[in-house]
Amino acid sequence: MPLINFRLLPKKESNEADFIYTWGYIPILTKKNFIIEFDNPYVVTFYNKKAFGIYKSLFKKFFNKAYKLTFMSQTSMEHFLYEIGEQYRHKCFIVYPFVERNYLKKKKDINKKTINFTFAGFDFRLNGGPELLKAFSSIKNKNLKLFIFSQVPKEIRKEVNDDRIIINTPINRQDLINHLLTTTDILILPTFYESFPIVILEALSSGCGIIITNVYATHEMVESNKNGILLSHPFLKPDNYNGFEFVNNTVYRINEFTKNFLENKFYDSFSLEIAKAIEIGAEEYKNWQQGSIELYENKFSKEIWLENFKKIFS
Repeated sequence: MPLINFRLLPKKESNEADFIYTWGYIPILTKKNFIIEFDNPYVVTFYNKKAFGIYKSLFKKFFNKAYKLTFMSQTSMEHFLYEIGEQYRHKCFIVYPFVERNYLKKKKDINKKTINFTFAGFDFRLNGGPELLKAFSSIKNKNLKLFIFSQVPKEIRKEVNDDRIIINTPINRQDLINHLLTTTDILILPTFYESFPIVILEALSSGCGIIITNVYATHEMVESNKNGILLSHPFLKPDNYNGFEFVNNTVYRINEFTKNFLENKFYDSFSLEIAKAIEIGAEEYKNWQQGSIELYENKFSKEIWLENFKKIFS
């Protein structure tokens, strides 16, 4: 049988708590007020959409008991309400993940000649790595550099014949924020499958321009021609959920998605779109960086996060 993300809480800690705040799981055998946070509705069935449908009536009983329901994005909230029903809207709140004002760490170089693009993602194929390599190699601008931090297969590494492309192993989050993003001009992640990539929010808070695929909630962090470019998903189209439109890849489990769409496939038209976005970014990166700073201050700052978090308990 499909699994449900139930958790039995530690007795001592839960008895002492005023509220129980969980990430994506349903607490059981507790009389305390509890709050569940979602990145997408299917987290309560370990991202299994079919299981979510099977147990929906059971979930409603727990959601009725919940003190509040919080969401990492507006997309996840609207998706949840579409699946579960508008009767829960009054207890739903959007609280974007907390992120510091990292653009203050940005290193400025008045004699800068090279424009640095960074790709950071563990799954090279799932994040559009092959299409990115072809796109970047097709551009003749010698003032561009692409730094890749990912698990790049050996056979792909051997084929790279461009000294502007530097391939490294994945980097930890603290080094990414404190060192890499301080010198990055544009973060580029032409991903096929995402819900709310924290690395994009960290890049935005670091004052980087951003190129990413328009999938699930990425459109909430990137506004085309303001702080970057949203790439069109090469094979998924936006769907309408109660008037809210987004590309929903979460209806697929990740292994199923990879098998159906990515194994032994290459998307040439997507690679061409990436190349065009890189060329635009080389011209607009300073404007994009300022756009990211403005978007952070208006939507994701730690002060706004605190106000949003307080609303949950009001």
